Amino acid sequence: MKEAPKTLDYLSDEAKAYFDEVCALLDDLEVDYVVDTNLVRGLDYYNHTVFEVISSDPRLGNGATLGGGGRYNGLVEEIGGPAMPGIGFAFGMERLIIALEQQDTQEEEDGLDVYVMPLGKEAKDLAVQITAMLRANGFSVDMDYLNRSFKAQFKSAIRQNAHFALILGEDEVKNEVVNMKCLHTKVQETVKLEDLVAYIDQHEAGGHEHE
Repeated sequence: MKEAPKTLDYLSDEAKAYFDEVCALLDDLEVDYVVDTNLVRGLDYYNHTVFEVISSDPRLGNGATLGGGGRYNGLVEEIGGPAMPGIGFAFGMERLIIALEQQDTQEEEDGLDVYVMPLGKEAKDLAVQITAMLRANGFSVDMDYLNRSFKAQFKSAIRQNAHFALILGEDEVKNEVVNMKCLHTKVQETVKLEDLVAYIDQHEAGGHEHE
């Protein structure tokens, strides 16, 4: 295996750019990862990146795999459906349960705190970072990954009963701000990125709830 060709040395320009972008986003999110050129998934419909999630829990042994998966953009079309990008993964349930036994649990509440709505490529990259940052601060957050229209994203925010729609376009990225629309009061305000967590905390502490 030491002498075998490495897949990363034979990527097309498009595939290399895609892989570099995945790694850059992981760096931005401060996710620890290792590029393993020997990693192979068991099904041949994957394309672009494949991955495994590794636990450091000593009860599971050194480098125990909790789950793995990858991207398979052509799978739906191959089995007769429309052209549809896809990504998926599977967990080993027993290992996952063991790894979660020591984790704090929190009762799941209805609805999201924030639904992030990026408009444009630059906005989407920043939206991923904002989503991770808000989750790290204890908020329930989802975002649009499919480059849909503003109207379609807004419908998703309402369908998921989000408290806020966070709207992020090129101007907002340039000015380091976001537009926050409370879907309860219908009030929209511009908030600096550095003040975002405090703004949400202060707003939710006001005591009003969704109908």
